Amino acid sequence: MEDMMKKQIMIAIALLCIPIWTLAAPKPSSEEARKVMNYYTHGKGSGAVLVDYTLCTETGKDEENKNDCMVTTLGSDVNMGDEVLLWMNFMIPVDDQAKIIIAYSRNNRIRKTQEIVLGSAFRYRTWKKIYTETPGEWTIQIFQEMADKDIDLGSLTYTVK
Repeated sequence: MEDMMKKQIMIAIALLCIPIWTLAAPKPSSEEARKVMNYYTHGKGSGAVLVDYTLCTETGKDEENKNDCMVTTLGSDVNMGDEVLLWMNFMIPVDDQAKIIIAYSRNNRIRKTQEIVLGSAFRYRTWKKIYTETPGEWTIQIFQEMADKDIDLGSLTYTVK
């Protein structure tokens, strides 16, 4: 019986490790890498790139995973009053700055906004606590305010229960 339990534990551990192996990104082509590097080094004034964003409940604290989203929410439902973060990863070209606006809408009306100013970085990870005090369906719009226009970077919807 004890051997059976050990086997089950080993299988469970092996299954938990499988996603780690699948996280390795495929090697980009030379052209793909060159395009990203050129944008980062010569893209000043062209706008930030929102590389990734998600709803998150925990960020990394250790050196290895500092500022990474460690625990994403399952689905788009959150409980009223829960602490949930909008985690974002930006690339901002060299010698540039990005003014990012996050707008929270419910019933097609903007209810709250947050502003962050980001400096140049290849991998600028940041997060903001989302609003979970009022039930209903919420939409988050992320955009960059430029001198002559606003650039839509992304949006997502979540429901407060």
